[in-house]
Amino acid sequence: MGSQHGLMLVMLVCLIGLAATVLLLGALNSNTVKIERDRKTVSALAEAKMALIGRAAADGNHPGSLPCPDGNNDGSADLFTGNDCPVYIGRFPWKTLGTGALVDGDGEALWYALSSNYRDNASAEPINGTAPGSMRVDDVGDQVAIVLSPGNPLSTQTHRPSNRISDYLEGENADGDADFSRQPAPIQNDRLIAIGRIELFATVSQRVLREIQGNAMQGMKKYYADALAFPYADVDGDGNADAGKLAGMPSHRAGPGSLFFDAATRSMLLDNDWFSRVHYAVSGDLKSATLQLDGKALTMLP
Repeated sequence: MGSQHGLMLVMLVCLIGLAATVLLLGALNSNTVKIERDRKTVSALAEAKMALIGRAAADGNHPGSLPCPDGNNDGSADLFTGNDCPVYIGRFPWKTLGTGALVDGDGEALWYALSSNYRDNASAEPINGTAPGSMRVDDVGDQVAIVLSPGNPLSTQTHRPSNRISDYLEGENADGDADFSRQPAPIQNDRLIAIGRIELFATVSQRVLREIQGNAMQGMKKYYADALAFPYADVDGDGNADAGKLAGMPSHRAGPGSLFFDAATRSMLLDNDWFSRVHYAVSGDLKSATLQLDGKALTMLP
């Protein structure tokens, strides 16, 4: 009788241990799934941000500008209605940006909000990093673009799939104003990543400096190849180099002693008022020069 009782105790202990193991494995598995879901979300948001910054830096007419959001979920940025984007918050335009379809850890397409003054349209000129971004994230302003992960639908979001913001985003992120929030709450499961103006133009400015540096056909490189010296600076803003002046702005008039740029490059730099923002300094012997913009510097030597 005693041995049977002991055997039952051993079996009971084993069953309790097995149940505890099952519970532990279930918790670990659930945690692993959550970690992987979060990893996918973070990765998708980061890829979208990199694509937007890269696109802004590479834009031909308006470096620093960004595409309209995708309002109908076809993957492409909406075309302008007049001079404006049809919507300033919609899906992330992955076809336009060439990323492939980006989804969060719950399989939902990313959303994207744009500061209207950074739309890729001539009516927004000059686009050169001087205008503050119009959006705020948790009261931090000067945001140019925001990418959002909507996550799984909450209990009140019963109409997916749709193109309504409130079916995917919640709280501050769904009310149509310029304020957004990344703070988790019982009624909000959105995740987001923002692009601030200063962060964006840290990359864009380097592209602009390289344009002024130029190549064998235009800019500083062509000038030096032709003259075996760098040009004097433009100090009065008329676009012409001023003889003997070693610091000021880059010239662009293509007259005697001034830089030449092809029509498209000159238009891009002039229309967005980049020349006035770039500080140019040349050595006394005209054999070295430096371009500076937004804390970025480019030194040029023979």
